[in-house]
Amino acid sequence: MVKNNRFGSFFVLIVSVIAIQVVSSCGGNKKLAYFGGIKDSTIIDSVFLKEVRIKKGDQLSITIASLNQEIDNIINKANSIGGVGAGGDESQSGYFVTEQGLLHLPRIGTLKVEGMTHAELTDTLQILYKEYAKDPIVSVRLMNFRVIVLGEVNRPGQLTFSTTNVDIFEAIGKAGDLTQFGKREDVLLIRQTDSSRIARRIDLTQASVIGSPVYQLQSGDLIYVEANQAKKNSSSLTFQLWPMVSGSLTVIIALIGFVIRS
Repeated sequence: MVKNNRFGSFFVLIVSVIAIQVVSSCGGNKKLAYFGGIKDSTIIDSVFLKEVRIKKGDQLSITIASLNQEIDNIINKANSIGGVGAGGDESQSGYFVTEQGLLHLPRIGTLKVEGMTHAELTDTLQILYKEYAKDPIVSVRLMNFRVIVLGEVNRPGQLTFSTTNVDIFEAIGKAGDLTQFGKREDVLLIRQTDSSRIARRIDLTQASVIGSPVYQLQSGDLIYVEANQAKKNSSSLTFQLWPMVSGSLTVIIALIGFVIRS
């Protein structure tokens, strides 16, 4: 009877050890927080959003409001679907900056705009169109500010924004945030420069990302969120189960041997 009780106790112990092995093999939840190290009332004064400069390939919405309705209609028509220079497609509306950095505008003709800010182009156009319209009010907006977010996010794909002041957390938020398997401490950002592409690694768990050069995104940026080790392990059934099985078997064999010797 004593031996049976002892064996029963060891059986419970074996089951407990297996349960522990199962839980430990799954691993605990990793920290999913952003902005690590920020305390209450922390003042972040290192964020300076740069003015976006016009570059080749930009698709600009240029509108004018003045007392000359004819001029207004000619300029504004290109911003509508199927307008001047368009092919009936929204992606073909607006004014395009050529590979030479030029804009072709009604009445004014060709204008070099690459490198200008939107505010500088607005001021320039208001001066130039005064020759054709009284007190023109000009508005310039980028129509094709797009960012691509791929990998471990809930809604991967191409994102379009109506503003040029877009930061990396806005893009990730619009992509539905990272999944639980997203590698938050090592996010890859690829950015197109004038002659090449540059890759930067970003740790979203650190507050320092807010003051980094990649905090503010540029149109055409690609963000890739790599899968963490838990996701990689889960893709391999053998890799996932072997630590649990081998560990449990080792303990079971040792305990059985102990019972037999008792």
